[in-house]
Amino acid sequence: MGEKMKLAIIIGGSRGLGLAVCEQYRSAGWQVLECSRSGRGEGHIDLDLANIDLSTYTSVLRQLAVQDWDEVVLINNAATITPIKPLAKQSHAALLEALQINFISAISLIHGFVVAFAQHRARKVVAQISSGAAQRPIASWSTYCACKAGLDHFMAVLAQEQRVAKHPILAIVIDPDVMDTDMQAQIRASTNDDFADLPRFIARKEQGLLRTPDEVARFCLQAIALAEQGCRYDIELGL
Repeated sequence: MGEKMKLAIIIGGSRGLGLAVCEQYRSAGWQVLECSRSGRGEGHIDLDLANIDLSTYTSVLRQLAVQDWDEVVLINNAATITPIKPLAKQSHAALLEALQINFISAISLIHGFVVAFAQHRARKVVAQISSGAAQRPIASWSTYCACKAGLDHFMAVLAQEQRVAKHPILAIVIDPDVMDTDMQAQIRASTNDDFADLPRFIARKEQGLLRTPDEVARFCLQAIALAEQGCRYDIELGL
């Protein structure tokens, strides 16, 4: 028997958790497609989630879907935490851009994958990177919280649909806890006037309480390997 063909498609794979996931899948012998605005090199596709034109991405998916993969994984990791402000202080343009990146583009990317690979016989997993913010309100994070919560529910509906599909796609969400990434740096760079909870996030960094992207990436790969339909995998709870 030949070597199995495995494909990982990572949205937002140029840095932080996404980059760590790409590196670990490559080390495991997977073919990796990295989709982002700032990535470079082999397997990179330019993808600006603030732009509604996803035609390059969907075209590549159609080409990939006719290949004889044994396993295919899509991980949606991209998101923006900005604007970090009370809703009354946010501009309408910033609000719309956050909704586009965190929700509309995310759903569009997953939709494109589901349509392209619906009839493929491979083991298929779509993993949405979630957050504790999906389950509790955090003042000044209105769009981020709302979009993460909405995507959790979207994935639950997708899982329900896929349970009766002929060639089902496993739909899961992964809660990575709090990581030492650029997003956390953005949070710490906000002001007390805009974000009352700022001291707690600064203290987490100073106390060494942030997980590393490599640690979380290992958990993501393990959760995806063990994935069961419709499950939420929380790194704090383990597998």
